[in-house]
Amino acid sequence: MILKLDKGTRTRLAVPGIFFFRRILTAVLLAMPIDNTLIFLQYVLILMCSHGNVLYLVATKPYVTPLLNNYVLSNEVFYSAIIISTFVFSDAIQGLHIKIGAGVILIASIFLLIFANFLMIIILFITGREKLKISEREAKLRRQERKLLEEE
Repeated sequence: MILKLDKGTRTRLAVPGIFFFRRILTAVLLAMPIDNTLIFLQYVLILMCSHGNVLYLVATKPYVTPLLNNYVLSNEVFYSAIIISTFVFSDAIQGLHIKIGAGVILIASIFLLIFANFLMIIILFITGREKLKISEREAKLRRQERKLLEEE
């Protein structure tokens, strides 16, 4: 279901490659030794990949329906919030009140991530396969109409 990409442009087909690259980069960076002097660089690279993916999703809207685009975008935004809040727990930030605030953000982001996934499961279950196929066709037609209007 997630790979319901709109194949209208080649830029939208880069989603699996970007996803794979981000996961590999994150795994490699997190597998580096903890005493490495480039720990901050690891954090920044993971965060920049996440933000880059958010910008890509907003700019291209690669999935067929707006529901799927919004779902993947919300997951990526909550993931970015989790990454940002985890930095506060390092030795770079000293204030306890800041760490408590980051803890609240971390818990809220995890809750919202779980809630978004649970809500998507319910929506897909209630909507059913046939209605999803109809909404996909309608979304493709709307996108083609917008593209034709932009060309004129």
